[in-house]
Amino acid sequence: MNIKDFLPMDPEIEQMHYDKKTEDSLSKLQYLEDGVRRSIKDLASSLKKSSEELENLLQIQQESERNYIQLVNRHSDLISKNDLAQIKQENKQIELRLSIQQNINNALLDLANNYKEYSKSLKELEKIIEKLNKKQSSWRDAAAELAKLRGSQMASGGKLNKVEKKIESKKADVIKIRTEIKHRQSFVETNLKHINETLLKLKNSIKNFV
Repeated sequence: MNIKDFLPMDPEIEQMHYDKKTEDSLSKLQYLEDGVRRSIKDLASSLKKSSEELENLLQIQQESERNYIQLVNRHSDLISKNDLAQIKQENKQIELRLSIQQNINNALLDLANNYKEYSKSLKELEKIIEKLNKKQSSWRDAAAELAKLRGSQMASGGKLNKVEKKIESKKADVIKIRTEIKHRQSFVETNLKHINETLLKLKNSIKNFV
């Protein structure tokens, strides 16, 4: 074999630095994205509680509406026809708001779940890139060891041959793990697509709310 074909080239060594930075960035991103998930879940929980109390208010107002009708029919000085029309309109608005909030809440729960899967896929990608960085570091160290041996008059042919085989093996490991990374990246891309789809759904629900 020609060992030159297995030694890391300068651009490959440069890429190792970028891969390490990518690992660090993914670690921070995964933590932050999981924080987004928790915040969305908390928001959905708060919105649900708000809706529950709004439903309670609606029931009270509907009972008041029925009583308003009796008061108007009996010509009460307390409640006018305009008051009755107003409470009817208010109740319709609350019903509409509850319906829209339910859609928003469902979208938020879907979004939180999407972020959960996305965060998980980022974590897996981070792990595999961490593994890549360790393999690449080992490959680079083996190449440095070979250079050192070549500069030593005490190095035997057997020792040189052993290190050369190690270099060949390490490069094969790096190539293999880069294939695994592509597989993990496809999961991240799929989960990002799901997040984008749910965000559009949420956007439309909010437009109706406004």
